[in-house]
Amino acid sequence: MTPTTSGKIDNSDRKRKRTPTTDDDLHELVTRRVAALIKANKLRVVNPTRSRAYVPRCELFEDPASNLVTASFELPGVRKHEIDLHLREGYLVVEGERRRPDNEHVSSSSREAADAIASRREFRVQELRYGKFERRIPVPPGTQDADIKAEVAEGMLKVTWPQSMSQIPRVQVNLRPLPRNDSTS
Repeated sequence: MTPTTSGKIDNSDRKRKRTPTTDDDLHELVTRRVAALIKANKLRVVNPTRSRAYVPRCELFEDPASNLVTASFELPGVRKHEIDLHLREGYLVVEGERRRPDNEHVSSSSREAADAIASRREFRVQELRYGKFERRIPVPPGTQDADIKAEVAEGMLKVTWPQSMSQIPRVQVNLRPLPRNDSTS
């Protein structure tokens, strides 16, 4: 049994609707629609995989000539008194909080309210991160608080410590031989 047609098929509707026929056509259609929505400010691009937490960037390098390790942290907008630097379980720990500029002088009890107000803003672009942070850098065994030197200038925290505690100059102790006991009788 072969199919038969009883009349001419009208393709005019199909041409007007431009329905996607392949994956490429569908991809192109979606891409154009999304671009139009973004351009009309009806759609915002958000990267949900990116952390909302502030994590200061760091550079860590060793100087064999001076036997020092230096860590430099980017901390723009963080004041010196808001940075806590200490040793914990073999790590140099840098802790603090980067606050939104309009929340700098807000007390901690009303900071949540200020953050709630800021979260209702409609940002066109939001790349800056704020909040509490902690970075940990391993230090050589035996490193003490007195071995750590730090300074803050122009939004950068620079911390140095000895590269290896075994290379710190040691005090020489002169030992005298013990008297021999020659009692063999």
